[in-house]
Amino acid sequence: MNRSTTEVSDSEAAKEMVENALLTKPGREDVLKEYKSENSLKHRTRRQLVNILASHMTEMHGRIPSRNQKEKFALGIITLFPSLKDPFCPKGYEHFYDGEKGTGYLAWRLKTMSSNKYQQPVKAATEPQAQGPNRRRSAATEPQQLDGDACREAISFFVHSPDETSVFQKMKMTLQHRQDLVHDPLRTTDVLKTFPCFFRCQRTSELCLPFI
Repeated sequence: MNRSTTEVSDSEAAKEMVENALLTKPGREDVLKEYKSENSLKHRTRRQLVNILASHMTEMHGRIPSRNQKEKFALGIITLFPSLKDPFCPKGYEHFYDGEKGTGYLAWRLKTMSSNKYQQPVKAATEPQAQGPNRRRSAATEPQQLDGDACREAISFFVHSPDETSVFQKMKMTLQHRQDLVHDPLRTTDVLKTFPCFFRCQRTSELCLPFI
């Protein structure tokens, strides 16, 4: 069945609108070049096309374009790029914008843009960093950290070993594990159970704290 003159006119107008939108934005060359050579668009390039058109739409029609405007852009896409049309959908462009459901690539991109634009910035913490046992220490400057069975073996070693040098080395290698215990409210009391050697640090606190 031949399409009506009105349908053809609407499609051509939508196509021209999308072409004009692409002319105003960087990145259009990649889209047009790939479609010309592949007769299709890869996921990355299709997303680039949607980003360009969504950005143009908000510049022309505000933060929340109307359903009619989004449908025109969706129609323009499949008219300019016929192979992107979905043959299993009534209008062929529902994957770009479905006016009945308010879904599709264009709808999702516009929602993301709106959310990012009006999202409240997170205020930086003004409180000074906690000191002493409450300060989380970084293990980035320590030797490679152990976990799993290797960590348990190291703990067992320095708990029972009389070799002070080896003990200090193993303690450095299990710093991250102790930090996890100290800052876990449900396991913080396990530190002294797991590392009974800290009970023996009665003479000076500075000997123990660097390892906690």
